[in-house]
Amino acid sequence: MTKEYFVELLRHPEKIAEAADDLGVLVGQFPYFHTGYMLYIKGLQQTDGKKMEQQLGTVAINVRDRVLLYDYLHAPEIFHQKIFPKKNAKRETSPEALIDAFILSNPKIAPSETVHEVDLSDSMQDIIDIGTESLADIYANQGEKNKAIEIYERLILKYPEKNIYFAAQIKRLKNK
Repeated sequence: MTKEYFVELLRHPEKIAEAADDLGVLVGQFPYFHTGYMLYIKGLQQTDGKKMEQQLGTVAINVRDRVLLYDYLHAPEIFHQKIFPKKNAKRETSPEALIDAFILSNPKIAPSETVHEVDLSDSMQDIIDIGTESLADIYANQGEKNKAIEIYERLILKYPEKNIYFAAQIKRLKNK
């Protein structure tokens, strides 16, 4: 793709659809070319929606401003107002002008993260109450036979496939 052809595409966006493949080759050669990616995805949008969906993630990573990309694909009038502001226009400070400028800027408000107070002490107690085989062994070695037996009894309920082993441990502790 020549420089002149690329400039022609910038001046005449209606020709982007016929140049989508050439733009794909261009961004392959120059992977950090933001404007090339913008034109490429626009060309895919106009010609091959399925391929556009496949390439959108790659393009979104490689463009410098995703809001600009979104506006280019979904709100071209806002995009053109951002890129090509009116020349020699007086900057108005009237409330209406400020409101219009605010609306055109397409502001986004991030959703607030609601914090829910949750008391986890009960769930932690359940974890402590269940115990593990290692914890039962520690209790047994420390002479806390009753605590070890309680843990083995809970482990029998939790792991019925090992109930013979845990029952043998309980019997061993009771006979000590």
